[in-house]
Amino acid sequence: DENEPVYVNLYGNINGRLEANIHLRHRLSHHVSSMLLLHAMDLSAEHDRNNDGFLDMPFNRTFAAMNRWRYSYDAVEGQITAGGSYRNSTGGQVGFERGMDALTSDVYGVVVETKQAYLTWKNGLLFPESKFSTIGLIGSARFFEMDAMLGRTQYKGINRQLYFNSIYEDILGNTFHKFRTGLSFQLDDYRENLNDSAFNRTEFVPGAYFEYTFDNTHRTQVLLAGRVDYHNLYGLWVTPRMHARYNLNEQMVMRVSAGRGYRRPNAVAENISYFASSRQPVFGVVEPEVSWNAGGSLTWDFRLGKREGVVRLDYYHTWFENQLVVNLENPDFVEFDMLDGRSFSHAAQIDASYEVLRGLDLNVAYKYVYNQSTFDGLETDLPFVPRDRALVNVAYETMNRIWKFDATVNFFGYARLPDTRQNAQEFRLKGHSDPYYLLNAQITKQFR
Repeated sequence: DENEPVYVNLYGNINGRLEANIHLRHRLSHHVSSMLLLHAMDLSAEHDRNNDGFLDMPFNRTFAAMNRWRYSYDAVEGQITAGGSYRNSTGGQVGFERGMDALTSDVYGVVVETKQAYLTWKNGLLFPESKFSTIGLIGSARFFEMDAMLGRTQYKGINRQLYFNSIYEDILGNTFHKFRTGLSFQLDDYRENLNDSAFNRTEFVPGAYFEYTFDNTHRTQVLLAGRVDYHNLYGLWVTPRMHARYNLNEQMVMRVSAGRGYRRPNAVAENISYFASSRQPVFGVVEPEVSWNAGGSLTWDFRLGKREGVVRLDYYHTWFENQLVVNLENPDFVEFDMLDGRSFSHAAQIDASYEVLRGLDLNVAYKYVYNQSTFDGLETDLPFVPRDRALVNVAYETMNRIWKFDATVNFFGYARLPDTRQNAQEFRLKGHSDPYYLLNAQITKQFR
């Protein structure tokens, strides 16, 4: 409600992309305001710069609309949002065009069409006689539909979702001790069809949670939390969590966290890209994923000369009790089954930012990811995940702020590729991808 009353953004580029964005704000009264956001995009140009006979970018047509209403009174404030979107992407071989049927076409085609509509409501209640007590109510309803033709493979998926969450927040004696508690409910109805196979289920999950926070603001902050949910298909879920922050001194802050997580994966919808290949899908029993994770970070704010900088160290470890494994080790199949063995990851990162000169900022980072899972009884790296990544960013802004220059170099190291030794000789790949760099640069000129 602080934006311009009318905002219009039109965009076009040499690749044939056209885009329009319109924002309209209206304040009905001191208490009620509204904003309408509209978006449309079209990409109709055909691109095959590497001459491999396949489109480099799919044809794309997208429409989206969102309408927000915000209200604020003495003890009540909230927001209601309604919206929807439509997207059609058409790709595949050169010669496959919009409107063609991928199931019967002589050339390979991919058509993915998605539609969604949603309504969300957020409401906060304040208590003038107790400034530390608040009640929050959150609700949403969503409909999502995907239709996909991936060559000779056909997929249709529908998800209907209802969600509600209540939040009560207060203090225990003084502001050093705070708590938050509430009830939640989620309903998901899934209807999926892959060729002649159906994957249908209805999940409803009522739950309750409690969070306690100790915060003396100067030195220490600790959050202890837990929630209990009942899943109609899988029974009771107990999820503990802990976060802590400790200021070692004015320049150094240490954070640690640990917790457990549950998740029921959607094997087909979350791996839709694999069904665009000639691999035959093989499905085992799909169960909830269960993981534990723990880690922490150390942040150091320093001063070198007259310039300020910051260095951060992060390390996190995740291990799975149960996990859906997408197995690509046989080039003829894509297999979905639950973990039989170990699966874990170690992720460590160091990054630093420093103002080298006035207006000249330098950011550098290095990340190491060690992801292992078990495929066909063999514990090995997850495919397509590089162990080493690095980044260097240089940004400069002139003192009058008229010119800005920015450049970022990303490095991606080796990543394991799925086993292709069963293929014919000409279709075999080596066991890993090659490292590569990605450069992004931008120059901005501001006019008075």
